[in-house]
Amino acid sequence: MYDEEFFDLHEVSQERQATVYADFLRNFIDFTHSWYNIPKCSALAVGKSLFAKMSDSSLHFHTPVRILAIFSWAKNYEIRLTPTEILAIWFHNSIHRIGAKHGCNEYSSAQFATALMSQWVRDTVMLMVQAGIEDTRRCFDDAPLKNAKIIDMTLIPFAWSIKSRKEVNKALTKELSRLYCIDKINEMRKCVLEKLLDRSPFFHTPKFSQKFHWTAINNIRNELRNLNGINIRRSEAEAQAPS
Repeated sequence: MYDEEFFDLHEVSQERQATVYADFLRNFIDFTHSWYNIPKCSALAVGKSLFAKMSDSSLHFHTPVRILAIFSWAKNYEIRLTPTEILAIWFHNSIHRIGAKHGCNEYSSAQFATALMSQWVRDTVMLMVQAGIEDTRRCFDDAPLKNAKIIDMTLIPFAWSIKSRKEVNKALTKELSRLYCIDKINEMRKCVLEKLLDRSPFFHTPKFSQKFHWTAINNIRNELRNLNGINIRRSEAEAQAPS
């Protein structure tokens, strides 16, 4: 269900929240126990810490719902991820402070992953996990991509339905409104969308590129048109206002 409809974790019923919590922990425990032989009681403790960080009341988009959606898309479209890539995706937004400087959230997430997992995961693997987490910001950088699959996973929301895209934008606006006014939020969104539109190709994973490239591009173009329309209407209103 997670790849079909985005929803704000804090705006659904307690029953649905409980379902997300159970799904998140079950999948995390199964993965870490199977691949890294972490005792289930320890995996449960780590999973609870991870869920708690990602379900903070200040977050509406960067929540466990998004992580579960990413894995649903990968499964449904048979995108093969290595255990290291999966672990990086689990933790890539584990720390998300609104307004943090570029790269700080990725660095903090990598440190959080190391603190929780290094007891059971080899140092070389943890270094790869950290690199994968930090790669998630490279879609906005000029640096060469190291792991395009992880980045593609995090960009999948741009290929969601119009209804889900509206919910995503609503959730992101809620997150940012704690620090910024709506004009600043729209300006930030426009900057991000314009940078994403310059990506070529938008998705590097072949199946995603073939199936979702134009959906994502058209979604971004439509959102930019909406944002430009807001600016035009505001400018016209200001021009007509009495001096």
